[in-house]
Formats: sequence, C-alpha cells, structure tokens
Amino acid sequence: MIRIGATVHQGMARGKATVRTFCRNRESRVLKMVTCSIVTKDVLPNPIMLRVEGEKLDFASAKKRADEKVRQLIENPFLLGWYDAREGRFSPNVECCSEHKPGWIVYAEARGGNISIDINDEEYVFIYRDAS
Repeated sequence: MIRIGATVHQGMARGKATVRTFCRNRESRVLKMVTCSIVTKDVLPNPIMLRVEGEKLDFASAKKRADEKVRQLIENPFLLGWYDAREGRFSPNVECCSEHKPGWIVYAEARGGNISIDINDEEYVFIYRDAS
C-alpha cells in the first residue's frame, strides 16, 4: 500500500498530532483510512524515561544522551526509529500506520525494536534493538 493523502490534526500537548492516512492498492482503489495515534508512553516498547534539564536540547544532543543511556542497558544497540516532537519529524518515514501506533514505531518493533529511550516525556524518542 502507498499513501495518497494525509490530513494532520493538531493534538493538545506540545503540537503533537494525529494523522489520517489514505492507503491505496495498485489499482488506485482506496482501501482504508487509518488514523495514527500520537506518541505516548503507552505505545512505546519498554520505555526508559530520561529527563534532561538545564541544557538546550536539540536532536543531536538528545540522540547522544539516548545512545549513552541505551549502552548502559544493552551490549550492541542498533537504532531502528526516532521521533523529534519539536520539529515534528520521525524516521523511518513510514507512510501507513496501525490504528494504535505511528508507522515508525510499528516498523521498529517489527524489526526487533524492544527498548525505547523517552527523553522529556516524548519530546524525543529513540527505539533500539540489540544487534548482538
């Protein structure tokens, strides 16, 4: 399935949004409309909470903190997905999602992602697996 359209609906907290995605098959028939949920602790695999205060946090510094934290927990971490709420970005840029989780989380979990580093209440989220 590929995306043919999306509508973003702003949420209440820090500009988070739900996305309604229209998916179609090869014959261009619309198969379904999926509403992706916002990123919350409830949809993250094994979230490890990390609070960073007193420092200007951007994506690069958040990723560095997440990498340091996950190395304390697993031997050979491999990053499968991330979310940056400040910029409204995520990776991988998976178009369709499940009804309960954003596509980038579904993607990461399907590839073994089983540990999330959640920085400042979903301001930044990184999902890893052990590559050992």
